[in-house]
Amino acid sequence: MKTINTSARIFGLFFILAFISYGTGFSMIESIAASEHPLEAIMAGKTNVIIGGILIALVHTIGNIGLAVIMLSVLKPIQQQLAYGYFSTVIVSTIMLMVGSVFLLLMVPISEQSTSSTASELVNGESLILLCKKLNFFAYQIGMVIWGISGLILCILLFRSKLTFQWLAVWGFIGYLFFITGCIFELFGLPIGIYFSIPGGLYELTLGVLLLVKGFNRTTILQP
Repeated sequence: MKTINTSARIFGLFFILAFISYGTGFSMIESIAASEHPLEAIMAGKTNVIIGGILIALVHTIGNIGLAVIMLSVLKPIQQQLAYGYFSTVIVSTIMLMVGSVFLLLMVPISEQSTSSTASELVNGESLILLCKKLNFFAYQIGMVIWGISGLILCILLFRSKLTFQWLAVWGFIGYLFFITGCIFELFGLPIGIYFSIPGGLYELTLGVLLLVKGFNRTTILQP
């Protein structure tokens, strides 16, 4: 049980780390790229853009892969097929988000090239910046749909195993359904995904903190 609870606490740490690193990294980049003059803003704030990109591409990726690897060994005795389903969907989602971060990082060399160019090339540079943001948007939304699916699988496994409170698993399952719905709305041009992400986001923070502090349910005995 000590080994399992150690895994639970490390999972909780990675869960919170991944959540915070992506949110922080994206906020750092978006606050700059959303400027009326994105080329100049990105050029002036390229250090923040690079740091934000590293938080997403590196820290967030390490956190996600770490939590997937840890939970695979814990969840396999509950139901192996679902455990591998959780693992694979987390990895695919993480890859999509990492690809999206590459598009954001590409804005730095684009801005460096365009700010010293002619007026027409400046216009082309701004178009490329918009393209990078749009490509990141689609990579993010698709990646988050897949992440939501991984969350549904995780909640099913947590509910069946009673590794945490069952009501928490139910909350998470409902939250991820809302989250997936919000991402799909975003893909179809309805910018309301942020509101649908609130229940799932609060669940993830709650689960991460609970596992970090308490670990798994000590009365639970995992059966193969």
